Amino acid sequence: MPLSTSLTNRLGIAHPILLAPMDAVADARLTAAVSAAGGLGASGVLTGTRFYATQEGAAAEAAKDRIRTATGDETLRSIVFDISRRNVWPAPFTGRCLRNAHADRGFGREVELLRHQEEQATRYGPPATTAISTSPP
Repeated sequence: MPLSTSLTNRLGIAHPILLAPMDAVADARLTAAVSAAGGLGASGVLTGTRFYATQEGAAAEAAKDRIRTATGDETLRSIVFDISRRNVWPAPFTGRCLRNAHADRGFGREVELLRHQEEQATRYGPPATTAISTSPP
């Protein structure tokens, strides 16, 4: 059923996208593509660990328990994991992560790691993937 308002009628949009939350898989390119296609509203939301550690989350129970029981001293804000996963957000956005040997090795060295991102990412593992393509067909 089409959504009909004076705005959608004026713009000729029968099925507007009002909100398309995509967790961490959406970025500015998706928002631009949705807007170019006539979308109204916002696309993308970063919820991070709020849903990762829920009962419905697909993470391992041990990982969920570690997140739920961690103190602030066991976490840090950094882009180390983003660099390793080839998924660096624009400044000033960082992520909070649990400290581990990988995070401790890279913390404070992010600029250096960015200069050698491909090498760092290859050492860490396969590239991050998303299920959404914003490329034109």
